[in-house]
Amino acid sequence: MSDDSQDPRRTDLEAWVRRIRPNRAWRFAPASADASFRRYFRARSDQQRYIVMDAPPEHEPLDAFMQVAGWLADWGVLAPRVHADEPDAGFLLLDDLGDTVLLDRVDAPEAIPLLEQAIDALVDLQVKAQASPRLQKLPAYDTDVLLREMRLFPEWFLQRHHGLDPSAKRRAALDQLMALVAAEVTAQPSGFVHRDYHSRNLMVADGRLVGMLDFQDAMHGPLCYDIVSLLRDCYVVWPEHVQRQGLERWSAGLTDAGVWSADPRTVTRWFDFTGVQRHLKVLGIFCRLHHRDGKSNYLNDLPRVQQHLLDVCARYPELAPLGDMLSDFDVPTPVGGAL
Repeated sequence: MSDDSQDPRRTDLEAWVRRIRPNRAWRFAPASADASFRRYFRARSDQQRYIVMDAPPEHEPLDAFMQVAGWLADWGVLAPRVHADEPDAGFLLLDDLGDTVLLDRVDAPEAIPLLEQAIDALVDLQVKAQASPRLQKLPAYDTDVLLREMRLFPEWFLQRHHGLDPSAKRRAALDQLMALVAAEVTAQPSGFVHRDYHSRNLMVADGRLVGMLDFQDAMHGPLCYDIVSLLRDCYVVWPEHVQRQGLERWSAGLTDAGVWSADPRTVTRWFDFTGVQRHLKVLGIFCRLHHRDGKSNYLNDLPRVQQHLLDVCARYPELAPLGDMLSDFDVPTPVGGAL
């Protein structure tokens, strides 16, 4: 039980659960928090167990989460169901999918089979979304959004974190490069984009994938985005051959379903450039979480993200200026998360 004077939202949350699920001896405990204002608590009784989301309405409105959760349920996609909601307060009662995420099992014998299940679940989601008119209701993940996200890199990684104020010439070169990346990313077919489909948001139990989390920011945009999030994860480095085979498995799944038909070289280029966009954004976000929000644990993941970028830049001459820029910064060994 929480200290009422210290955490009034938790007190209200617990009272709400007892009101909508009465006559049960509920026990509450923190489950997790994420990079936003959301928090999660586990509610357990002898008969039932739930996850309760606490999303302060002024920071994290629930409309998008509830909408996408409803779609995923209708499509039969692995995701937690919403059992009750109180949008004005910012509370949701959700399925409890357990305590284990894919990241917890990357060193286990079932790691690759779990990854393959995650790839197949992504294909299933994107195929079902592609056939739904609801897809067009999602916000567009277009050039303006892609560029806005990449600009977090110079603002927070270069300037705030490293104290580097790029010269006008270097900033112009960076703007040109980001425009090139955005053009490459938007050249690919579009579809459902989860936007955080990675090892910390994929729940597993008993050797199988049981659900995906954190889907409320879904958009309509580049199809490669989510497979990049999974195979070039910011929290774990999958071996190169695993990445290659995973990309082939995903692309073949979409091809077999008639969603697209693209040659492997083109798919690899889309995959790589989409990764550059995502990882530039993530470098900025992780530094912002540290400097603005006091969430410094994300700094442990910066080296892994930098290395993803350096590896791709080394393969494309047009990305060499970015690789040179990143090479100016040390890339220490990441804290965990490498196979």
